[in-house]
Amino acid sequence: MAPTEDFLRVGDTRIHLFLGGRGRPLVILHGAGGGGWLRFHDLIARRFTVYAPVHPGFGASDDPDWLEGVDDLVLFYLEFLDTLGLKRVHLLGTSLGGCVR
Repeated sequence: MAPTEDFLRVGDTRIHLFLGGRGRPLVILHGAGGGGWLRFHDLIARRFTVYAPVHPGFGASDDPDWLEGVDDLVLFYLEFLDTLGLKRVHLLGTSLGGCVR
């Protein structure tokens, strides 16, 4: 299942976002190696609507001055959920992404 790929502005930060699937929302936060749509996302997207953002400071996402640590990512992703109007989501994080909770 091929995802859509777009950019989303969250506050003053533009991030690269991959989106695919159907079902309840699930946000996948990638590790320090970088983000994107991976083969295992296709499997998860069979049951969930998968949101796979590329963290600020990674890949084609903006590299904002305010980003200094994981706590900044936590606050950013709270605003990300608000921007998308997502109230309740499943969350999956690998490596660095697993620290954001």
